[in-house]
Amino acid sequence: VTTVADAEFMQSQIPNSQLVEIDASHISNVEQPTAFNQNLMNFLQMNVCL
Repeated sequence: VTTVADAEFMQSQIPNSQLVEIDASHISNVEQPTAFNQNLMNFLQMNVCL
């Protein structure tokens, strides 16, 4: 389990990283598919030529 505090620490240690919180309790891509997919697409568009 990665808590938000753990994720915030990791994000603070990784240059140019961003933290996105999705309102889900376990399986974010199932519980909040629109938010998950939008954030995934944003990441891919910023980091990969699509």
